[in-house]
Amino acid sequence: MPAIELITLPKLGQKYAPDKALEEEHFAVHKDTTKTVIKTRVMAYGLPSSGTRVALLDRLRDFSASKDEWISLYKPTKKRKRGVHTGHKGNSLSSQRIQSQFGTEDTNVTLYQSKKGVDRVQRTLQDGDRQANSAWAQAVIACFGISTDLRPVNGAVLASHGVAGESSQAEEATVPEGLHGDSEEDTLALTRYVRRFQRNLFNRVGEVEDKIDQVLRLHTSTSPSVPPETAAATLIPAAAPTTPLLDTAAHTVSREEIPAANLGIARLGNEDFAYDKSHLRGPPLIHFSRDIEQLCREWESSDLLVVNGRGIPIKYWGEFFKKSKTRGKNSAWDSIKVEWGNWKFIAEEWQCFPSAETFWAEYSNPTTQSRFTYQQILNQLTSRRMENAARDAADARTFFGGNLDHPDASGAFRYLKCGQTHILSKDDAIAKKWRELLNSDPAIASRFVRM
Repeated sequence: MPAIELITLPKLGQKYAPDKALEEEHFAVHKDTTKTVIKTRVMAYGLPSSGTRVALLDRLRDFSASKDEWISLYKPTKKRKRGVHTGHKGNSLSSQRIQSQFGTEDTNVTLYQSKKGVDRVQRTLQDGDRQANSAWAQAVIACFGISTDLRPVNGAVLASHGVAGESSQAEEATVPEGLHGDSEEDTLALTRYVRRFQRNLFNRVGEVEDKIDQVLRLHTSTSPSVPPETAAATLIPAAAPTTPLLDTAAHTVSREEIPAANLGIARLGNEDFAYDKSHLRGPPLIHFSRDIEQLCREWESSDLLVVNGRGIPIKYWGEFFKKSKTRGKNSAWDSIKVEWGNWKFIAEEWQCFPSAETFWAEYSNPTTQSRFTYQQILNQLTSRRMENAARDAADARTFFGGNLDHPDASGAFRYLKCGQTHILSKDDAIAKKWRELLNSDPAIASRFVRM
């Protein structure tokens, strides 16, 4: 056996397309490769994992040589019919009696469609569905004083249902009499009317969403012990972002004055900050998708949340609301934690640039010079993180010869699950451990630089 044997295998985690060849990767095997590592790779391909180290290697070699079997990874599992007596059940006395009286059963298996397939039959609408949809549409149209033929009732115009400041446009939304859509002019006039109606409808929906947002803000920022009038007084409109949206304690209270049962400690940088947990309510309901610069300012210094008379930067909100701090279910934090993670993603990237101009120079369309949107920046950062993780994971595998359980790794890529030790397989997890290993082990870092 050579010092290092490279076994060509299909790359794990990839998607299969019939007109595209599967991506390949090399699994390096040498005398130090343990049976556990080989068994993990065998199980990843759905192959039998019993036998000795040599048997497992032969199984991998056979699988590598037969590329037709690679496609089996993407085929749905074969299932038997209910009532078929096969396997251990077929050896029971009752099954033998049935076979002696009625003969051997048909053991043809049935192929079931994959649950992840895209070839699904769309459910046909029933009469009840159509009636419910029609009733909903008529109810929406009735809210705007419009009849079912999309004409204003009694000559009404959309100005009474539109947004303030658009009355001049709404006045033109009246459907002229005598239009039936028979001529090209009638069709164009009706088209203009429908478009104006649609625009005003969207504006009306926006107003309703704003009202819902205010109700949710009031609900999440108050507790049952706080009167609604007091809660409403603490709710500040979004037009003044520098004013606290949530004030959990207007005056500073010393640590000695806080009851021991209500004492909470938050780690703000290098400081232990004491506060009264009974005065803490949910995090402010606010969004920064339209003002990234404000997000990056509030990330380091903010008065949107005030605890014990002190403004808390957004980056420390988790110190107050995470489950590990509240010791229980926190629905208010659950509703914002994903968005808070996105804020952290963007704010840390912002801090890598010396100024706002250099940041927007990087995250702008080079052709139109228009700034990327909030979601476009997140997508670009996510793509870059995945590329960096794939590169770092490949460096780790190359450094250890494809064996992440190498003695030099000192178990850095192991993890315990259900009492059994496993080796990391995802690129992002491997990349994270590899970077930690380079920072903590100067010997490995110097060897990697010389490669």
